[in-house]
Amino acid sequence: MQPGIKRNYDNKACEWVARVEWIKTVSREDAFFYSGIFVSRNTVCKIDREKYKETLDFLFEKFEI
Repeated sequence: MQPGIKRNYDNKACEWVARVEWIKTVSREDAFFYSGIFVSRNTVCKIDREKYKETLDFLFEKFEI
């Protein structure tokens, strides 16, 4: 780990790393989409479960999780 990394940062100017364990993936050609699905330009984001319930239900169904 880089020395001082935990104390030398500015939350508004930093980029953060998140570890992801991919349970299932599909190719770009087999991607799922519907008009109105939640989308984000961020690689990782927290989805409001109540506000985006339709998107989550759609993903659970399509990925069989």
